[in-house]
Amino acid sequence: MESEDKPIAISITGPSQSELVPLADKVQQELEKVPGVQDIASTYHAGLPTLNLQVREEHASDLGISFSAIGTTMQTMLSGATVGKFSDKDERVDIRMRLADDARNRGDMLRKVYVPSEHQIEGRAMLVPLSQVAAWQYSTSFSDIRRYDRQKEIRLSANVEGTSMGEANEAFFEKMESMQVPMGYKVGQAGAGNDMDDSFANMAMALAFIFMILAAQFESYSEPFAIMFSLPLAMIGALAGVFIAGSELSLVSLIGIMILMGLVTKNAILLIDFAKQRIEAGVPCREALAEAGCIRLRPILMTSIAMIFGMLPIALGLGPGAEARAPMAHAIIGGVLTSTLLTLVVVPTIYDLIHQWRRREENR
Repeated sequence: MESEDKPIAISITGPSQSELVPLADKVQQELEKVPGVQDIASTYHAGLPTLNLQVREEHASDLGISFSAIGTTMQTMLSGATVGKFSDKDERVDIRMRLADDARNRGDMLRKVYVPSEHQIEGRAMLVPLSQVAAWQYSTSFSDIRRYDRQKEIRLSANVEGTSMGEANEAFFEKMESMQVPMGYKVGQAGAGNDMDDSFANMAMALAFIFMILAAQFESYSEPFAIMFSLPLAMIGALAGVFIAGSELSLVSLIGIMILMGLVTKNAILLIDFAKQRIEAGVPCREALAEAGCIRLRPILMTSIAMIFGMLPIALGLGPGAEARAPMAHAIIGGVLTSTLLTLVVVPTIYDLIHQWRRREENR
């Protein structure tokens, strides 16, 4: 399984890649202590060993050695340079000069390399040993450098068994509270967990957007509350459906809850809009609500039953890929069942209370 497909994803970000590596090791050790977390993988992989050459600027300046001279010499010795052409009948082949293969693979051969200087001795350029103007050391390069939110990143990912993604993340970040993170570095949630947090924020924005549309449609700020009251009833059923089916509250189930919000508000609108028309025609509020319940019951049941039967194949895991979409169906079916039954009772009751309150305010 790829790291992006695993439910647990921890992002370690900071300005320096060399500082991120030991920090990621410490975070991985804490993640391994969380019960139920397994198959931990990291995006960091050590690269090949490299030889870093550092020029001693003062020594090089005193001896008349420029950076370009050192670079040209090293490029010629290691990569080679074309010094002429060899003619063989009709063909001309480049003559490249460089160190032998066994010499190029040995770091100690750099001590035998000489660099031409700008100073001359008897009309010839003075040759200076490379070891007098430069120092070198071995290190390990980075195979790749990832970035997230304009910071260098190492990401840890893991699977969970015997626990949920939310419980594992909560246990991990409790451990992280006692861990000292260097200034400028951050350990945060990523992947599916981060997407769930974004979905909850988007859900709050969707609720506000629905309320504004209803307020514009009914030309009132109080009446939409009766319709919006059907959403908690649907949420209760959705969570119950996910729990009874043994699914997890994941990003897929949140998508089902978003779909459910539109269906539930539509059923409540059918009920309240008809009742409001009857009240404007002079019918008492409670009689209008009872009449709306009888007349609008059929379209509400037809819509709900059609949605339930449409989600059954997915909820039962029928068809390719249905297992991944099953939590969405479980949330929708549970929410539709409870909202259909409770909307016909609770929403008219709330609307009647709001109507009585508005009448008292108008009489005052």
